[in-house]
Amino acid sequence: MVEQTPQKWCHPLKEEVFAAIRGKENSTVHKVFDERSQSDCPLLVLKVFYFLGELNDSLSYALGAGPLFDVSEDSDYVHTLLAKAIDEYANFKTKAAEGNDESVVVDSRLEVIVERMLDKYILDGVVSGDGRGGGRQNHSAPFCHIYLSLEVGDLCIRRVAGFFKVAFLWDFEIKWWGGEEDMLGVSRIWEKVCMMAEGGSHYCSKKTDDICGEDSGRTLSMARLKCILRGLDIKAFIFLFVLVPTCICVIYLHGQKITYFLRPLWESPPKPFHEIPHYYHENVSMENLCKLHGWGTREYPRRVFDAVLFSNELDMLKLRWKELYPYVTEFVLLESNSTFTGLPKPFVFAANRDRFKFVNSRLTYGQIPGRFRKGENPFIEEAYQRLVLDYLLKKAGIQDDDLLIMSDVDEIPSRHTINLLRWCDDIPSILHLRLKNYLYSFEFLLDDKSWRASIHRYQSGKTKYAHYRQSDDILADAGWHCSFCFRHIKEFIFKMKAYSHVDRVRFSHYLNPRRIQRVICRGADLFDMLPEEYTFREIIGKMGPIPHSYSAVYLPAYLFQSPKEYKFLLPGNCIRESG
Repeated sequence: MVEQTPQKWCHPLKEEVFAAIRGKENSTVHKVFDERSQSDCPLLVLKVFYFLGELNDSLSYALGAGPLFDVSEDSDYVHTLLAKAIDEYANFKTKAAEGNDESVVVDSRLEVIVERMLDKYILDGVVSGDGRGGGRQNHSAPFCHIYLSLEVGDLCIRRVAGFFKVAFLWDFEIKWWGGEEDMLGVSRIWEKVCMMAEGGSHYCSKKTDDICGEDSGRTLSMARLKCILRGLDIKAFIFLFVLVPTCICVIYLHGQKITYFLRPLWESPPKPFHEIPHYYHENVSMENLCKLHGWGTREYPRRVFDAVLFSNELDMLKLRWKELYPYVTEFVLLESNSTFTGLPKPFVFAANRDRFKFVNSRLTYGQIPGRFRKGENPFIEEAYQRLVLDYLLKKAGIQDDDLLIMSDVDEIPSRHTINLLRWCDDIPSILHLRLKNYLYSFEFLLDDKSWRASIHRYQSGKTKYAHYRQSDDILADAGWHCSFCFRHIKEFIFKMKAYSHVDRVRFSHYLNPRRIQRVICRGADLFDMLPEEYTFREIIGKMGPIPHSYSAVYLPAYLFQSPKEYKFLLPGNCIRESG
């Protein structure tokens, strides 16, 4: 801070300044620059800078004025300069305490003015047990509280100076200009600061701060710990011991939901398919239907091969084969004694083959031993089994230009779709099928976005059995995908543990039979996941249970030919058998 000596140049300006003041008709100015100001010339300069709003310069000249600057004067400009002095003093103390920098030296004149102010309040009885003097609230009482705390112990200096600088400095400077009412508000705020800094006491007493200065072994460690804890705000405790554990718990329980909800931020939607309209009516000839699609008509239909990997979906397999039976040349089924996740399983189809006598003459059945690689990615085992299925197809006698249906057991093309494609010429060599997406039964229609099922015009050496996107062409409304459509609760549990997305079973209670039954009847998600979508609009639109549908129109024909056997898949029948 630059030292100023107003005596050197104040007197030559005195007559000019007072002449200008006398020329003003402002009574406030005359009141401030009274006769005393004329006799104490240096104070004139301080007040000039004060009313110009130059507080730094005004304080600098106040320090140079020495005892002429009366800290006991009850005026706005004195209170303001005292506040400025405390601010500067706290700045020096804070820098010295936080940086342990001994080179930071407080201006001795600044220390003198603060000590004079403190002496004045002590004499007036301000520093008392309750922070009041003579029953009258002194606006500057907080200064002495802060000063006392700044003088005792490095830890306490950091604590109180931190409160002073960060939390209340700006508020104080703003409120100071508001008059008597705002000054009372500032004083009350500072009293709260002292209470927080001292663990609840009303002011920062020298006695309670003495523990920060203890200097003996274990006592020192405990004293410093207490001092640090007293400096922590209740909000800090809430944050550390309530909010942080709560956030960790929420992330642990719902982290997957958070990542799925934010999916539009880190993953772009796939390239859209080229949608091919699907035309069909039972009373329209095949020739006209092929023309509507822009295709020609063959002289004779192609052969059709339906190939699947089988796990345990007996009911869905029968429903699928009953739907496709009129138009499929050969059914190909591969079964393993291992799930994709490496769990052992029996050969379920082999044990229940009597249920499928109607396809025996057209069935190519194969078995493959599991590899049982623990910890291996489930998709590796799945890819291995699909590779074996390619070999089984050749064994079944597939030839070039035959149609090959590639889909999971629960992805069922409609029979008229297969009939259309086997009769029409010039169809795409690879055509995906858009299927209606159902969950648990045909009561819960999720959407019509299932696309993984596909039909291929077989080419030796090129066609490989796969379950991912292989073309941009897709035929609309070509069948049904009924996921987790089981008769028994135990089948739900088995698939949840066995299929490639086993990582979705994050908690053991997901496999609780009662929970699974409740989820089925509500149409909620078994894995408590958000929808797998690429826009926030679609995610939010699909959140929550799937609405119930009571329409049973345009479904696989065998559902209605054997309603007792497949009652559990029809609307209004959500209760599953436990066995």
